[in-house]
Amino acid sequence: MAKRRKKSRWIGRILLLVLLVIAAAIAWFFLAPTFKTAGSSAQYLPYTVQTRDITTSLSFSGTVEVLHTQQITAQEGQTVREIFVEDSQMVKKGDKLIQLEDGEMFTSNMDGVVNQVRARKGGYAVPGQSLVQVCDLKNLQITLSVDEYDISSFSIGQPCQMYFLALEETFQGEISHINKVSNGMGTMASYTVSIELTAPESVLPGMQVCVTIPQEQLTAQTVLPIEAITFDEEGPCVYLARGDKMERTAVVLGKNDQQYVQLLEGPLPGQQVYAINTVPEKPEEVTLATLYQRLFGKTVVVNEPQLSAGRERRPEGAQRPESTEMPEGMNFPEGMEMPPDGPEPPDDFAPFPPGESGFSPMQSSPGQSPGQSEGE
Repeated sequence: MAKRRKKSRWIGRILLLVLLVIAAAIAWFFLAPTFKTAGSSAQYLPYTVQTRDITTSLSFSGTVEVLHTQQITAQEGQTVREIFVEDSQMVKKGDKLIQLEDGEMFTSNMDGVVNQVRARKGGYAVPGQSLVQVCDLKNLQITLSVDEYDISSFSIGQPCQMYFLALEETFQGEISHINKVSNGMGTMASYTVSIELTAPESVLPGMQVCVTIPQEQLTAQTVLPIEAITFDEEGPCVYLARGDKMERTAVVLGKNDQQYVQLLEGPLPGQQVYAINTVPEKPEEVTLATLYQRLFGKTVVVNEPQLSAGRERRPEGAQRPESTEMPEGMNFPEGMEMPPDGPEPPDDFAPFPPGESGFSPMQSSPGQSPGQSEGE
């Protein structure tokens, strides 16, 4: 019998859980469309059409590389007799670097810095092991990979600007070499372009560089900031204010200097145009409270009036009745009458001092039980 009752309770609980899940699913089906989902709202930012000069350019990503380096390796296995330098030591051309057991002496063939020493005095050097590396860190080069569509824009001696991302500094340079044999492996050919650079100590091999190649100088052009242009399904456009509405106006764009773009057709200098700026909206948070409000509406909680020391706090806006007469059709019992109207008590009136209620419990003397009067 007990087992049947226990089984019945479990079945009842499972059915209740299933009903709750079904109810929640139905509620969500009808209420989900009422919640505000993530989206965006459009704002219009103003810009003014200008007349100014622009310089067109091409930009490429490059890497700083060592132009001159010397690598000393062991030709056969033997012991290192002497090492004359250490890591980061500056050397001149002809300075001694390392001597092996057979008496062979290696010297520096350039002015530079010892980048790495990978041997120790008395140690054994295996064939092909790198022992000392010297680098010229003053005369470096920047290499670019340029595809077949842009390589015709380069020429030897062409000036360029080099912006070092990590240093936030710009240096001037010129194209020193163009490798005309493609090193591309895919369907598009690419070529290596080099720029020689006399660099300060802060510039190191491996740093990333943005190289800008000036192309053409255009004077007195009708231009807009690039961010003033909106691109939609029909192409580039701007918006003009027509009363309280925004009117889409198509534009024809020309060349740009990565800040301003040339307007071949469109608004004239001095006109104000607008661009759409979409602002993402935060979706409405779904909680038990918001679900409850969707189902039953908002509820108003009325707080009961609080009592101060011996005085009832009258709700804000409430007034004392103008008359104390009984409503029509009602009478006092025989022998009772309505007391006469008295003056309104002052706001700070309290029948008892603060902290006292006016009621003193009966006190009993020793041996007297509570509620028992003297003499009993």
